[in-house]
Order: sequence, then structure tokens, then C-alpha cells
Amino acid sequence: MNVDILKVVPYFRNPRKTQKAVPKVAESIKKFGYVKTSICIDEDDVLLCGHTTLAALKSLELVLIPEVTRITGLTKAQKLGYRIADNKTGEYAEWDEKLLMENYDEMKLLDGDGFDFSATGFSDKEIIRLRDSVFPPTATDDDFVLEKVETTIKKGDIIKLGVHVVCPNCKRKNYIDVRR
Repeated sequence: MNVDILKVVPYFRNPRKTQKAVPKVAESIKKFGYVKTSICIDEDDVLLCGHTTLAALKSLELVLIPEVTRITGLTKAQKLGYRIADNKTGEYAEWDEKLLMENYDEMKLLDGDGFDFSATGFSDKEIIRLRDSVFPPTATDDDFVLEKVETTIKKGDIIKLGVHVVCPNCKRKNYIDVRR
């Protein structure tokens, strides 16, 4: 159900401090749209979960909140418990850092340098730190076997690869020096 943003009442005793997260959530909504139903209200339109999302939507000046979930029938104690559990249970999840970096690499391949990684919530520094810990710059591929391949290419040939040119004797811009 869609709800007027002014009718949704933040829970006044929300123990979660969300101010730092609001710009990140707003950035994510701008990049990907509002694709996750994360706002739940009770029968009195008081938030059960989604305080950060509500603040982000307000910062984006939305008038209507799409896909709000109304939960009814909870006792006051259950509402309090749900609010806490909704925030706390996410902390138990961990990142598989290798898979995370593989996902980032795939996004870059699909969108090139135009992909705005900040919309994922990770800073550039965090991504670099994770990448360096998962794939250290000095890492070698132990499974790599150098094989001799038959080719018609000979010394001095110039090979064009997209915008790059492979030339063993060149030092010009957009040329790749393949001398070893």
C-alpha cells in the first residue's frame, strides 16, 4: 500500500542512531530506486521498522511512500521487541569478502568506470582495503601454466586491441609495451 509520507510517525524512542546512514540509503535509492519494502507500520501508522529509509525518502522529498507494510495484532511488547530485533539481527550476517570483491569486479566489467560504487554503501577506501586483503597486489596465480602457442605474429608486428595498440618497440600513449 502507498502511504502519505507525512502520515507515517517515527517511533519516538527508536534506540538506533541512523543519521550517518541516511545519506547512504538516499544515494542507494537514487541509484537503484525504491526496490525493497523496508517500511513497516502498525495500525496507528507508527513505524515498526524503516526509520533510516523513511528519513532518506524525506531527504529526497518524496510525498508518497510506495509499498508500506502494515502489521497488525502485535502487543506493545512485541512491537518493542520487533523494532530491536529488526535492527540487531542484521548484525549477525557477515560478508564473504572474496565474493563481495568478485561482485564489485563484475559490476565494473558490466558498467565500466561509470558505475558509482558509493551507492552500494561502501566507501572507496573500504573497497580498496577489502580488495587488497582478498587479492594482495603481490599475489600470484599458482594455477597458471605458461604454454607455447603457435602463432603467425612475429617480432615487430603491430596489433590493435580496441583503442590500444600492442607494439613491442613503442613508447607512445595508448600503446602497450610488451617487451620483457
